[in-house]
Amino acid sequence: MLSEKQYFKQWLVGFTDGDGTFTVHKADPKYPLNRKFTFKLSISIPNSQVLHYIQKQLRVGTISKPHDNIISFYVSNREDLINFILPKINEIYIFDEFSLLTVKQHRYDRFRRCLLIYDNPSLSSAEKDRRITAIWGGEIT
Repeated sequence: MLSEKQYFKQWLVGFTDGDGTFTVHKADPKYPLNRKFTFKLSISIPNSQVLHYIQKQLRVGTISKPHDNIISFYVSNREDLINFILPKINEIYIFDEFSLLTVKQHRYDRFRRCLLIYDNPSLSSAEKDRRITAIWGGEIT
């Protein structure tokens, strides 16, 4: 039988398969080597309590309303992402313990690799850019 923490992790992975995304963006056009990494869940506003529950369980992230009928929970602080996605926060292993079941698993794997490269102090900015672009490709906006 799953513990409460394991049940939450498994549930969150399934929720992410349906309503989540992992993205890599250029943080600022003036600084093309800077990247912004984001894990985001978006749902309709009437269901917003579920995002507050997730935020409370994870103890990271921000909730915002980017559109009139959509509310989002996102984590874009790099330190929080590393502690959350790679793979641990508050002793909760998530996406490495329970795999995503859709194409989002591949996207998560690429996101994870890019984030580790970006956070590697031994690589130059140009080398980070080259490697991240090779992994993430033309999807970086």
